[in-house]
Amino acid sequence: VGLNLPKHGRNYPYKARHGDGFSVAASPPLQSRACWLALGTQITLLGNRMQLRAVLFDHDGTLVNSEPIHYRMWAQVLQRYGFTLTEQQYKARYAGVPTPTNAMDMVRRFGIDDSPEQLAEAKNAATREYLDRQAFPLMPGVEEAISWFHSAGLKLAVVTGASANGVQTTLRANEFNRYFSAVVSGDDVRAS
Repeated sequence: VGLNLPKHGRNYPYKARHGDGFSVAASPPLQSRACWLALGTQITLLGNRMQLRAVLFDHDGTLVNSEPIHYRMWAQVLQRYGFTLTEQQYKARYAGVPTPTNAMDMVRRFGIDDSPEQLAEAKNAATREYLDRQAFPLMPGVEEAISWFHSAGLKLAVVTGASANGVQTTLRANEFNRYFSAVVSGDDVRAS
């Protein structure tokens, strides 16, 4: 996939990922994945010039740096069952994977006596407790990217498999609600 972006006085390298999509990696200081499609309002994709009208953000790992926190929560949940989850195991098998899927694997892999639903609920309870106290920390550059996109007249939305509670906590705690016209969370989708 060839992608040409206006440079706005900066050198922005690009890279193609996956056979069916594309992303652009920005040079510092715009290191956040949230900045990938924000570098210009017109793009050329496979020879067709298109006007960029909206930017869709994922939540975990794009808007917020939640993976270290999810790791700690899973480690604490598994510790109650007498199992240790290393950070390396988490990154290799569980990072970025939905809670119910992780719970099924963990019950099987660790031989946990409870059902995957019970394990997932324990993790979800830990997540709710965390979000009752605070929001997940933002990824570097997210505030600037959101402000830039909005000032460029682009529509912004969050489209994620994450829970609505996590997304709404992020938007509320960081006063981002005014920037986003739509949110579609994992709670809005029956199956994906």
